Amino acid sequence: MNETVLRRPVDMAAPRAAVSVPRKRSANTVRSYLLLALLVIAGYLLREQQFINPEEGVGYWFTTLWMGLRLARALRRLTGGAIDLFRHPALKTTGDFLTQLTTPAGRVYNVADCDSAMSPVMAEALILLAVEQQRPDWLYAARLAPACSPLYLACDDPALPAVPPARWSARTVSASQFTPG
Repeated sequence: MNETVLRRPVDMAAPRAAVSVPRKRSANTVRSYLLLALLVIAGYLLREQQFINPEEGVGYWFTTLWMGLRLARALRRLTGGAIDLFRHPALKTTGDFLTQLTTPAGRVYNVADCDSAMSPVMAEALILLAVEQQRPDWLYAARLAPACSPLYLACDDPALPAVPPARWSARTVSASQFTPG
């Protein structure tokens, strides 16, 4: 495991810690914490050439990404769109990682640290990305295993069509195709 993989949870959790500052702090102190958190995220985005690391599984990646996506959405809203991390090129493609590892039955290929079920956190992250990036294929995969959470329901847009991916990473086959003879 490389240094980036080890640092990612710490880097992505920094904004959450910044907004968890006790209310006794002055507005300037809270702004300073938020600026520092934004610089941490910006540094991470600049450091990463892509958002998929072959040394980690999709479960670990999407659980970590989920933290940053919520911050990205809040920053865009609070700054009137002046700060929009969803414009970063990596966030336009990272949903392919989970979509291509999701089976047509809504299960996830168990590689690295990934469970075979799409966790609620993974579904929330993918639905948020799908709607933000207007990706009907990601939306389709996210809707295969919907999370029963307020965030998932708030992120989904029923008016958006969901379309199966043009290709799955592997096709499902019936047991009869494996019989000898």
